[in-house]
Amino acid sequence: MARTEPSGSASLLRSPRLEPWGVVTLFFTCISGVQLAGPATLLYWVLGLFFLIPMAVVVRWLSRWLSFYGGHYIWIKQIVGGRLAELTGVCTWLFGMTIIVTTLQAALLLLPAWFRSPLISYGGEMCLLLVTTMLALIPLHSLKHLLFAAAGLPVATFFLVGLAGGWWLMQGHAPVIGLHIWQSWHAWLPSPRNIGIFGIVAWAFMGIDWPFIMGNEVRGDEVARQRAGRFLWWGCACILLAYLAATFGVMVVVPPEKATSMTAMVIATRTVWGPTCSNVVLVMLILNQIATSVVILLIFSRLLIAMAQDRLFPFALPRLSRHHVPLIGIVTQALCCTLLFTVMAFLLPLLGYSLSASL
Repeated sequence: MARTEPSGSASLLRSPRLEPWGVVTLFFTCISGVQLAGPATLLYWVLGLFFLIPMAVVVRWLSRWLSFYGGHYIWIKQIVGGRLAELTGVCTWLFGMTIIVTTLQAALLLLPAWFRSPLISYGGEMCLLLVTTMLALIPLHSLKHLLFAAAGLPVATFFLVGLAGGWWLMQGHAPVIGLHIWQSWHAWLPSPRNIGIFGIVAWAFMGIDWPFIMGNEVRGDEVARQRAGRFLWWGCACILLAYLAATFGVMVVVPPEKATSMTAMVIATRTVWGPTCSNVVLVMLILNQIATSVVILLIFSRLLIAMAQDRLFPFALPRLSRHHVPLIGIVTQALCCTLLFTVMAFLLPLLGYSLSASL
């Protein structure tokens, strides 16, 4: 089966030496979500390798032998073709839009005292979306330097929280979860009561295939592309270690009643090193959410280009600006996110009120 190479607008989107490391992301919301399982959470992260590694192997093979760009849409188009590829492309793109919405909403949840009312939260979401869109419109040859820094930002934050947990124990403090629980082998095993944690772990590991949607951004010959594709293995190891570190830090420092809070990582660093360090972590987490949204907006604008070239979307979407930026595609995605924010802020509460009134 022949490999698919980018053509038309897709071929114009190349920039000098863009490495896929710029699109490695971590989700801090998963750290608070897995705390209910106690020490077994650490085992769940390790068990997540049975989900992560096979997915990485399959993605690596598909990118090597079918297509280095376009992701699931091009892969399924090459293998099956027809309506299934179209359905996959549309569903993948819609999934990306929901990820942007939830990622920006999570940034506001880090500041609950500032965004208490739905109207103020909606205004905050619009401001974050505007900043995200403006950053995504920067030409990629300039933006890539920010993306490289953004790739290390969440990793550094997660390891800093893990370091806080280790420092807490080195200072002679006892872990907030009793030693008898840590010493009980039953506490380290999955159980029917916490098996749902594995779903959060699988969610946290999703997205390692996304960089191949914009694989045509990597300029160079076949050898250069294959070398760039090896980021999968480094990325898998880095993601696992970062999640383990942050989970451990929260687990030994933050009381169970606060460990499930969205601000658990901030609480951990405040408890160990004080408010200055926790404020730094808070800013780093918010910047990470914005950077993640920018990356997803960029990635899925490339997916729109691939589908628009097959006439699944209006052909104007892949049209590039003079700086080789898919302006119309990025703005279209931002408008779709605005619609989702508006529906969630106004229409859904109104619908819920109407249903409760009728009952």
